[in-house]
Amino acid sequence: MFKPKPLPALVTTLKYDEGLSLSPYKCPAGKLTIGYGRNLEANGITIAEAELMLRNDCDWVLQSAKAMMKKWDEIDPYRQVAIANMIYQLGAEGFRKFATTRKHIDNRNWEAAYASANASLWAKQTPRRAARVTYMLLTGKPHEEYNL
Repeated sequence: MFKPKPLPALVTTLKYDEGLSLSPYKCPAGKLTIGYGRNLEANGITIAEAELMLRNDCDWVLQSAKAMMKKWDEIDPYRQVAIANMIYQLGAEGFRKFATTRKHIDNRNWEAAYASANASLWAKQTPRRAARVTYMLLTGKPHEEYNL
């Protein structure tokens, strides 16, 4: 008689029974769930999963930044990091609303980009983060708190 290996058989049965959801949803028990039935409220995620998600998100953010900004590859690295950090926090659509800041970045007018970003609601809502990010945007250097 054939005996299945427990792990692959378990994976197959759970995929079938749970189904796949790439967006969070409430299961019949009312728990926030994602993937193949992962109960986020009870189990959360591991550090390794969080790191994988962050790296995937960073890939997406950098692709968005490159598509959104003129001559992206000509912007120095720490300014690219600052722009990408903003896109990560605000989302691509949120960053698109920074039309004046983006125009100044495209024109490489770093002082004006710095002033424009710092005059935003974003800077008022997250002042410490905005100070670090806009410092990098202005200077092209890493902010000391990041330990880069």
